[in-house]
Amino acid sequence: IEGRLGDFFGQMAFIVIATLIFSLVEGILILPAHVAHSKALDRNVKSNRLMVFFSNFMEGIKNKFYLPILTSSLKNPAFALSVPIGLFIITMGAMRGGVISSTFFPSIEQDNIVINLKMPAGTSQSITKENLDKIELAIWEANEYFKSGINQGNDLILSSDKRIGPGSAHKGSIKIELLGGEQRGVKQLEVSNYIRQLVGEIPGSEEFSFGSGSPFGKPISVALRGDDMDDLREVVQELTLEMKNLSDLSDVTDSDLQGAKEVRIVLKEKAYLLGFTETTIISQIRRGFYGGEVQRVQRGLDEIRIWVRYDLDQRSTVKQLKDIEILSNSGDLFLLSDLVDFSILRGNLGINHTNGKREILVESNLSNSDVSTSDMVANLSQEILPRLLRGKSNIEFSFEGQGRQQAKSQASVEKVFPIILLLMIAVIICTFRSISQTLIVVLLIPFGFIGVAWGHYLHGMQVSLFSMLGTIALIGILINDSLVFVSAFNHNIKNRIPYNDALMRAAMGRFRPILLTSVTTIAGLAPLILEKSFQAQFLIPMALSIAYGLAFATIVILVLLPVLLQTSNQTKSFFHWWWNDKIPDPESLEPAFKELKYENLEDFESN
Repeated sequence: IEGRLGDFFGQMAFIVIATLIFSLVEGILILPAHVAHSKALDRNVKSNRLMVFFSNFMEGIKNKFYLPILTSSLKNPAFALSVPIGLFIITMGAMRGGVISSTFFPSIEQDNIVINLKMPAGTSQSITKENLDKIELAIWEANEYFKSGINQGNDLILSSDKRIGPGSAHKGSIKIELLGGEQRGVKQLEVSNYIRQLVGEIPGSEEFSFGSGSPFGKPISVALRGDDMDDLREVVQELTLEMKNLSDLSDVTDSDLQGAKEVRIVLKEKAYLLGFTETTIISQIRRGFYGGEVQRVQRGLDEIRIWVRYDLDQRSTVKQLKDIEILSNSGDLFLLSDLVDFSILRGNLGINHTNGKREILVESNLSNSDVSTSDMVANLSQEILPRLLRGKSNIEFSFEGQGRQQAKSQASVEKVFPIILLLMIAVIICTFRSISQTLIVVLLIPFGFIGVAWGHYLHGMQVSLFSMLGTIALIGILINDSLVFVSAFNHNIKNRIPYNDALMRAAMGRFRPILLTSVTTIAGLAPLILEKSFQAQFLIPMALSIAYGLAFATIVILVLLPVLLQTSNQTKSFFHWWWNDKIPDPESLEPAFKELKYENLEDFESN
């Protein structure tokens, strides 16, 4: 799954890069030719009714709604700045408070459920099959429940595939195929929870879990490591009990699974005095229970080996094992119970070590798709685990699965993102040739996250890794729209338009292209946001980030950006007055005005 997911993102990145390169070539070479022959440049061509309607509509929005809001914001910059800052603080509080939940890997709605059952090692196939049959009856009972209710007569469960093994009679699984996500009106997790409720507890089971796999591992995976196995197993049992008591977690398991029951023997002193060793006794037990070769018979070209062992009814119980006779070197027979002590213990299926210490994993799934994995990890690491490990300094813990992948991603972002941000800032500085205007544009970036967070909240989704990828794309769009606005403002300054008029003309002139860019982008993403198929689930968080983030960022660019430009100019004017004791013209403090003497020195001096 992880490989396919990596290929998917690799192909998507290649498509985006190729599209941007082609768009760049088209914008530089092809678009100017199209514009040069456009009828929009011909003053004699009359617009049709549809064009007139939309033109009047946009002018009405601009003059009746945008202009009063912009004028009021420029007159009251403190209020205009406090509103988005307040919304940003509220959004961060909602994220920290769990109102808007977050996770590393979102719960992806799939069209199948895999139920895994693991009984204690050594369990017979008949008992495993009996439990799987019980689960299968609950599956079809759940189908009838959803069929008569939410699905209005349509089967929710299309098929179930029951298997025992592979390789072990104590393991089994059932794969359920569900109706497609576009047609069923219930979440996969709700179906799993209902089946789990119908089945209840399976006596003696070591694992009874529902899931369909994740390329990043289990949502909750705690690795406990230590040298003292008694202390380690005690903490594992306590942590398992604590996690089972949390209603937001389900399918709690640990990796310290016991193997099949083993009969272990220890020789008595009498056995050693009679000349027995462990090898001689074990070899005779093996011949009696497994068989020993006593003769080979030749039949034509084939050779037949004849093996002898106890009859089945004489090798089925531990008592029969104790009563077998062992032959000594002197030819005497002794009961096995007179020669050895017996103990029945369970073996180990596996022994895991990390950095030289025994390790046991305690893992679980989430019982609700609205639960934040990050919040659950924080609860375990800050409250539950410190309490359980109090006084056990020889035991350490770490988070694996999605927690480990999240830590790796965060570490990677902390290294790469500052470099990318610096490169973006360098490009903007080269474009504006102004540090102050660049900082203003960069300050707008955090406000785009307001729309991202509340967009996920409205759709009942968690902010995840895919949401962050969409946020990165949103930053590019936000900066691009800001460049359009600031470039128009600088152009007006270079044309010797007074500062206030230059700012208002830039805002009114760039209103239509910025708004239409946002509307068309959001409209293009709407079908993807509303899509229910499994293939779209990975892209929906990215689409939500771009669509809702862009919707709020458009307001920020059209209202907050002019306010920040005006505030920056007033700040420069104050310091100029404080230093020179003279109030300068506002436009003379702008970088675009200062560039005039370098772009056209003679014209600058003549004026």
